[in-house]
Amino acid sequence: MGVRIPSSRALRRLEEELEEDHVPLPDEPELRAWVIEELHAVRRPPVHERRRAFYGSFVMPPGRSLLVGGDLSDVVELGDYDIALGRRFADGRSTFLVRHPDGTTALACFRRAVQYEADLVEIQEATGAVIAQRTVMGTARLFVEAGVIEWNGHRWSQRATAAARVPAVARHAVGVSLEVVEGLLDLCVHWLSPGQVGGTVVLVLTSAQRMLDYVDADDSIPAPPLSVRHREHFPAFLAAMSQTDLATVLDDEGNARAMGVGLRSTASADLLVSDRRGMRHRSGRRFSFDHPQAIVFVISEDGPVTVFSDGAEIATRGLATQPLIARSIAPTEEQRCARCRRLIEVIVGVSATTTSACPVCGALEGFEETTVVGVVKEATWRAAESG
Repeated sequence: MGVRIPSSRALRRLEEELEEDHVPLPDEPELRAWVIEELHAVRRPPVHERRRAFYGSFVMPPGRSLLVGGDLSDVVELGDYDIALGRRFADGRSTFLVRHPDGTTALACFRRAVQYEADLVEIQEATGAVIAQRTVMGTARLFVEAGVIEWNGHRWSQRATAAARVPAVARHAVGVSLEVVEGLLDLCVHWLSPGQVGGTVVLVLTSAQRMLDYVDADDSIPAPPLSVRHREHFPAFLAAMSQTDLATVLDDEGNARAMGVGLRSTASADLLVSDRRGMRHRSGRRFSFDHPQAIVFVISEDGPVTVFSDGAEIATRGLATQPLIARSIAPTEEQRCARCRRLIEVIVGVSATTTSACPVCGALEGFEETTVVGVVKEATWRAAESG
């Protein structure tokens, strides 16, 4: 098998394609060119004996190091070794080609496979590297600070990392530690979602035992002492949820309390709250409306992760989704929806690109001259508990 060198025309076409799909690339021209070369390598690898090679690489930014964490076993410097030949030694699982800022290359050798999305997101965040990978399923993907980018055969799709969704969810997770929020988002976004495990997770912000009185537990199973605060427990969550229908309930410390739980909704929630994405989203959204002391995470089998609080969507897994409007854009005010009575944060006098409506029930009345920021978390249960 000969070494195939991509033409400059092919690389230019790829760059134009990436720009059309708004894929974030490094600003520095040389790093940008290297990333494009690596994406070409993972999307169109050479064929040997009718098999396409797996591959992975790190493009390192200036001033950053791969020497973080305990999984990296060795870095074999290749000097001026031919890059196309060097790629043959990088399987994108335990070995990766490294492109240093000075133009030299190396092989990063790990003591275990780091091929999964969760592993590579963690490495990217720790090192700042732009990571290109062709997976064992033949998917070409890129890991950057902004998120995970994948080639679906027609276009590049972009997804936000769990870390990008932490601020939006943490605002609503009253009384819950940041460690729990980060762990639960990591589990949903980088384990269950890429594993195509659909499910619902209910994070209870108050007494989980009391919450279990409001669900259908006839077919539920008790959960062992697993916690989203421990990454080593994630494979167990993944395995169990792939074999268990309905919802998993966690307490405010991130501990699993029950699995296979059915979520009930009141007649009021059925009337006011809906979701076109299917039964799982509708039941999760309505349950969050009936129980403001809970946040509901819904994972679709096809990948998207949606988080509901007070009957409204507060975070989704996808860069194309509009994030919560930053507070620095304009002063915000709060007003209560006349229909569902939820407190809504708005910007008055700012024209929106679409018609503003209550994010909970969809009512238009009262929101005509506003841009909706999102639902406000009113921790009314705390006053009731203290009383």
